[in-house]
Amino acid sequence: MALYPMAHVARLTRATMSDVLREPYIDAARARGLSTRSVVWKHAFKNSSLPVLTIVVLQAGTLLSGAVAVEYVYAWPGLGQLALQAIQFRDFPLVQAIVVFGAVSFVLLNQLVDVLHAVIDPRVR
Repeated sequence: MALYPMAHVARLTRATMSDVLREPYIDAARARGLSTRSVVWKHAFKNSSLPVLTIVVLQAGTLLSGAVAVEYVYAWPGLGQLALQAIQFRDFPLVQAIVVFGAVSFVLLNQLVDVLHAVIDPRVR
């Protein structure tokens, strides 16, 4: 399930790192004599992690929705399997609770990403 999202995140990470490594402040850090490791981790990775972090959280929502199919196919007990059983037995309060739980968890993940954006990049504040 995670293979496609992992490839997407890797491609995005490579593209953003490539863009950031061409910025003038990276050349300035290298001109000051900083090691390549220091330039990449302290300067480039910090600035390229913002879009990657956003995509990772959005992909987490996709993985949660795909887990229902995996639970059903392999007969693993889980929240998706519980939701399907609740739909089959017309237990609407349980279905509503599962949907609200999923929505609240997704909103909280997005809120966490917004807070992390402010921590990583002070300009966002």
